[in-house]
Amino acid sequence: MKRHVLGLAVLLCASTACVTEQSRDLSGEGVACLDGATIKVDFQTCLSSSCDTLEGASCEAALSGDTIMVTSAATVVSDSGASACTADCGLATTSCAVTGGDASAATTISYAGSETTELGCTDPF
Repeated sequence: MKRHVLGLAVLLCASTACVTEQSRDLSGEGVACLDGATIKVDFQTCLSSSCDTLEGASCEAALSGDTIMVTSAATVVSDSGASACTADCGLATTSCAVTGGDASAATTISYAGSETTELGCTDPF
């Protein structure tokens, strides 16, 4: 009986290309910038269109004094199997409105454990 079960497992694996799924937490990674009254977060990772899916990307941004405090969350789910992933590089980004006041009053962005006074977004983003 064990031999039949093992043979069935090998057959199933061969027919589905043994797809394995891994997830990566990108929360608090990358860089943030201000675009008008919107914070944009670039998680600074490449996504393969054939293997990777960005799930649940979000951010929160609140003005506190003259600092915009930013938090983010995102998960990348990667499916890999017998075939190689394509080498294309899609961006992992999200955006959110600044709450708690006028974003133009901000002089600093606090994100991912650091602060920057370079607030504006530059292309490509």
